[in-house]
Amino acid sequence: MSDAPTDIAPKIPANLGKFVLDPLNHALAAGEREALKIGVPTHDVIEMILNHVASVVAMIEPPGVRAETIKDVIKAFPELVRKYVEVRHTSPGGVFMPGRARDVLNAEVAE
Repeated sequence: MSDAPTDIAPKIPANLGKFVLDPLNHALAAGEREALKIGVPTHDVIEMILNHVASVVAMIEPPGVRAETIKDVIKAFPELVRKYVEVRHTSPGGVFMPGRARDVLNAEVAE
């Protein structure tokens, strides 16, 4: 009798989407930041992202589901933007600091 394991099926992570897409998301974000830092116009970066989103949404079938997905994306977008603005304007201690207050704090911390 063999001592070989009987269950040799590959183990797939429970949250496969997050497992596969998180590294891609971080790499894309880093590339976008670098592009903006070297002077690529913001609207060019946004256009590239929107073209990619449109390409992915175009793969959704049937068309009715595609239409609902577009509605959901549009509905969720303002809240997503607010979330990222809040993150950008939140101090390391978790205090929301609108405007230039956080920039001033960060400059003082860096000195």
